[in-house]
Amino acid sequence: MLKVQLAAVVFCLALLLIIGVQNSEVVELRFLTWTRGISLVALVFLTAAAGLVVGFVLGKLGGRRRTP
Repeated sequence: MLKVQLAAVVFCLALLLIIGVQNSEVVELRFLTWTRGISLVALVFLTAAAGLVVGFVLGKLGGRRRTP
């Protein structure tokens, strides 16, 4: 089982490396009056991290209640 987990971690890290290399260009992020240049891969990872945090918080706040 440990070999499968290690293989999954190595695969995910390789995938992240490929995504990072292929999406390294800078894009312009505009929000209301704020404008910022940021790399596309950083924007994707920040957006994914924000989604994970929101999903985790909503899952904790509205989680199912266990009934014995």
